[in-house]
Amino acid sequence: MAVRPDDPKFEETLLRWNEELDNEPDSDNDGTDYDDHVSIQSDRESTYSTDDSEVESETEQQLPGKVKRKNGHIWSTELPCPTRTPKRNIVSCIPGPKGAAKNISTELEAWKLFFRANVIDIIVLHTNMEIERLRGKYVANCGFVNETDVEEILALIGLLYMTGCRNDNHLTTAEMWSKHGPEVYRCVMSETRFRFLISCLRFDDKTMRDRVDKFSPVRNIWEMFISNCTKYYTPHSYCTIDEQLLGFRGNCPFRVYISSKPDKYGIKVVTMCDSRTYYMVTAIPYIGKENRPDKEPLPAYYVKN
Repeated sequence: MAVRPDDPKFEETLLRWNEELDNEPDSDNDGTDYDDHVSIQSDRESTYSTDDSEVESETEQQLPGKVKRKNGHIWSTELPCPTRTPKRNIVSCIPGPKGAAKNISTELEAWKLFFRANVIDIIVLHTNMEIERLRGKYVANCGFVNETDVEEILALIGLLYMTGCRNDNHLTTAEMWSKHGPEVYRCVMSETRFRFLISCLRFDDKTMRDRVDKFSPVRNIWEMFISNCTKYYTPHSYCTIDEQLLGFRGNCPFRVYISSKPDKYGIKVVTMCDSRTYYMVTAIPYIGKENRPDKEPLPAYYVKN
């Protein structure tokens, strides 16, 4: 119903309409909807928490705590619990040179620690035995068939080092000792003497050699060298074990061929080196198929030995 402002009952009509509006129930302020809204929020929160727990459980199933490899080795995907470090894992020694190695000042002194006098004496002894055996095949009074000594063997080893430093190991002895070649070779010894000593060089007694062991001709010298490597150095906490191919194309019963290596042919040696200083702590030559347990991987065999 409409009312005009100039109507005498205008004010009375407005008051009556106001009273009627105050007496009507306010559906917007009803508490029921408010309560329902709160409960819905609560239901949603519980739903979210339930969904999160389901996602976490699914993640745990997808990422188990352990991973097993084909060889049976088990790896853990979780950090170990913080515990006290076992005594066996505590490095109590100071890494680096030890013993007589602390007092060296030149490369020659370091070399003599690895190739002690007893090692050179063994080489001289058995080389002279071979010279004596072959001397009868040459004409009498040949100067290059005389017995050798420690000084000459050291000079021979020095010449071998020189050929490696100059990359002359691919040259023939005639080229190395020619008048156009380096004078150092001609100053140390003659070409015929060098060739004769190389052919007579021995490291063991042939009559006492183990015919089954392919490494027998040099095993004694090798073990003495490795013993000195471990005697005068303490490695750091971490070491690396890997194979190395020493390029060699001469006659050798355990020479191998590895196509992925630069030299292709040579002698394979499995070495353990200090990961920080690259020092070779110990090494084992590969001399053929080892007598190891069935299904034991080759790296595991070398690590244990």
